[in-house]
Amino acid sequence: MRFAPGFHELVLRNVLTACSDTVTVDALCFHCAPIHSYPLDGLGTVKWNASNCWTDTVFCTNIPNLDLGQHLVTDNGLPFINYSVCGNFIGLNLDTGFHQLYIRNNTTTCEWSVDFYLECKNVLNEQTIPVNVPWWFGKCLPRHEFCGQPDHQHRQYLRR
Repeated sequence: MRFAPGFHELVLRNVLTACSDTVTVDALCFHCAPIHSYPLDGLGTVKWNASNCWTDTVFCTNIPNLDLGQHLVTDNGLPFINYSVCGNFIGLNLDTGFHQLYIRNNTTTCEWSVDFYLECKNVLNEQTIPVNVPWWFGKCLPRHEFCGQPDHQHRQYLRR
């Protein structure tokens, strides 16, 4: 049975014996605390960029370490098993890509759905790097990206 918040009186009657019992229920609502404290983008997603593409990223939750057994956690619909510690709280080790995290506290029945996207960017691939070259360098080298004409500062630029 589900009850709206407030006081309810429930009468249970056995149709064969005509016996009845009355039960009173006072349904109280409580607030589910946020499961994380990260900012969301315009679509409600937590988005991060990582510069190290070879390691997982830890998404810290507000779940106390001792309460992990009370929670069901899934990542993209599959049971989550890769936990770590974030101080006194539980962390989720996440790889690059999109994660739809579902967390449910089985004791309080609070539920959270978190969309998380981790993008890996190698910042060196998106920059222009200044390179000093000899003043006499004035033509392109075969099969290289590096070429240019000498200038007043004897500096050219290599695009990566």
